[in-house]
Amino acid sequence: MKGNKRKFISIFVFLVLVMIFSACGKKGPPEMIEKSKEQIKAVHNFKYKINKDYILLKWDSDNQHGNVEGFDIFMAKQNIKKCKECPVTYIKIDSVPWSVKEYKKKLEQGTRYFFKIISFGIGNNTSPDSKIIQIEYK
Repeated sequence: MKGNKRKFISIFVFLVLVMIFSACGKKGPPEMIEKSKEQIKAVHNFKYKINKDYILLKWDSDNQHGNVEGFDIFMAKQNIKKCKECPVTYIKIDSVPWSVKEYKKKLEQGTRYFFKIISFGIGNNTSPDSKIIQIEYK
């Protein structure tokens, strides 16, 4: 009986010590991760011009607070003959720095294109999508 009582006390003391030491360490108050205070605005005056078999995209952007680092350019394309009601799936085709406000892309005949731009900045902050430019290059 004494042996069982000793085992029980030993296990109890061990468990109490484990609980005490597992809670060791300095814990501080929770910290909020601060996001950029200014919402990045979407690009404006988004327009295009077709020259031979290229499209030239141009846009303007406000960067009053220095929170825009660049622009991600997205494109979707569909075969004009095969896809009349296909879903539009965008892929990121390039990123350009804030100082660049135009982009040139070669076009393929018989293709419907969709282009949009998203501004990005500090702390993975992004703007809403720009307006969508849709063209059919026949």
